[in-house]
Amino acid sequence: MNQANLTDAIALTPQGRADLENELRVLRNERLPALAARLADAREDPATRDEDAGLLELQEEQRRLERRATELERLLASAREIAPTAGGIVALGSRVEVDEDGEREAFQLVHPHEANAADGRISIVSPVGKTLLGHRVGDEVVVPLPAGDRRLRLISVA
Repeated sequence: MNQANLTDAIALTPQGRADLENELRVLRNERLPALAARLADAREDPATRDEDAGLLELQEEQRRLERRATELERLLASAREIAPTAGGIVALGSRVEVDEDGEREAFQLVHPHEANAADGRISIVSPVGKTLLGHRVGDEVVVPLPAGDRRLRLISVA
């Protein structure tokens, strides 16, 4: 499977699927019902009825949340769950550790829909993700970035 096919597929790690399912559950069971209640209250409140801006803002928020819920449902329905590949080659779902000038960094390569750098999950279409795909432990790679190239040495792949 080449890199283009990896990025075209909607493949999620088990954790990524669970996170998106949880986001959908919160939207459907908590946020949207709470917003519907706020909208109903606003429609009944004479002060809000006369102030279209507040009501329109709530309606726009409801549309935004409904769009996100629909997007998540479609994504989850068509996604396939992946497991990291064996053999020490970096692929979608791999957990990697790299060294850059003596500083180590660890992260997991994931589909863009589940990427979250703060949680250590970077997209396979990011500059670092694209560059690491297909490499093995010990390989040194150069990641081209607008601010200057990063030189990384691959320490581990799991």
